[in-house]
Formats: sequence, C-alpha cells, structure tokens
Amino acid sequence: MQEHIRQHMESAKALTEKINKDDRFELRAPTVLNLVCFRYKGSDEFNQALVQRLNNSGKLYLIHTKLNNKYTLRFSIGQTKTTREHVLKAWELILQETEVLEKEKIITGENIQPGHVVLGLPSNGLHTNGYSFARKLFFEI
Repeated sequence: MQEHIRQHMESAKALTEKINKDDRFELRAPTVLNLVCFRYKGSDEFNQALVQRLNNSGKLYLIHTKLNNKYTLRFSIGQTKTTREHVLKAWELILQETEVLEKEKIITGENIQPGHVVLGLPSNGLHTNGYSFARKLFFEI
C-alpha cells in the first residue's frame, strides 16, 4: 500500500511540474498526496468546456471545484494500476484538448462585440453579462 501511495505522490509531482512549465496553466492549490488542482488561465467557461471535452473523450475523467470563486480542475490519482506514464499521457490529452478549444476561441461574455454571433450549447446555470455561457463558440460575422 505504501508503495502505491508513493508512486501516486510521485506522479502528482510530475504532473505539477508539467503544469508549472506551461504558462497557459496555473496551480490553484498546493499538490497534496495524489491531488492536483489546476486551471487554464482563462475564463471559467473555457475550463468548464475543457473538463467536458476531456470527460466526453472517455480516456480521462476529471472533476472540478471552485477555489477562490474560480472554476478549478481536480486531477486525482488513485487507481491502483495508474502509473506515471498514464498521468503524463493524460497531460498530453489535456494539452491537445486545450489547443482545440483555443482554436475554437471559447470566450466569455466580456469579449462579445456588436456584430458578433455566439453559438453554443445550453448552460449549466452560468450567466455572464445577461447571457448564458457553458460551452460557447465565437464567430465573427
């Protein structure tokens, strides 16, 4: 049991190092044992869309929380057979999905300008500037 806990702690440390090396992400809490709390340095809507895409992939399942009123991703390493390699592959998937969302220009209500059309999916109750945003795509006319 101790060996599994050590391996999970080392994997969490490796993920923390990867997050710290990418300027697009930030740690939201100290990494304790096997839990890494982080977020993309963007809107809550972007982070929510990222979690949704990752979970929908079927390859990774993340949960979230709010820390200091910011949508935060929680990466918990706990399955007995999870290795450092699994965690690093999961990080690569997070980076891939982040790049997809960056290209789709997931935005918040503050970025909408006159003449723009916003298309998206129904929200989970998030409201910004009178508009509902959960996973929105921004297109300019």
